[in-house]
Amino acid sequence: EEANKGTFYGLAVMYDNGSLLAIAEYNSLTVESLFPDQDGYYAMGGYRIGQWMPYLTYAHEETTDDDSRDPTVSPTPAVPDANANGISDIYEAAIGAQQEFNKEQTRTALGVRYDYKPGVAMKLQYDMVDVGDTAGEFDAVPTEDSGNIISFTIDTVF
Repeated sequence: EEANKGTFYGLAVMYDNGSLLAIAEYNSLTVESLFPDQDGYYAMGGYRIGQWMPYLTYAHEETTDDDSRDPTVSPTPAVPDANANGISDIYEAAIGAQQEFNKEQTRTALGVRYDYKPGVAMKLQYDMVDVGDTAGEFDAVPTEDSGNIISFTIDTVF
């Protein structure tokens, strides 16, 4: 069915000479439905020193069809006593739910990776995240436009 079609484009490049690692990627997604169209890209660079690799990452993603979820005409004036009947509250809730799909996020990360053994790596990372006036990748719109995240992960491959 036409309403369920989508298009995805992606391009990625990587350079790894054993010491220097550089990766860049761009993706674009367009979906003919309620799901948001999105563009995103990132670039990452790191330098291996023995089992350690400090790295820096910059990433940006945003929805590209926000206008389709931002109606300019409210149906409530055409409905008598819309506020009294709760219709405008329902309408506002529906618009709010749709606008949760609107996303813009920029992330700059500084981290260090330690390759403990083949298939096991530990990472400590500090992220500076800016979401503007959207929720970004958070569950709800944060009270501040930006925030910092510190994470520690253990990655395994088995």
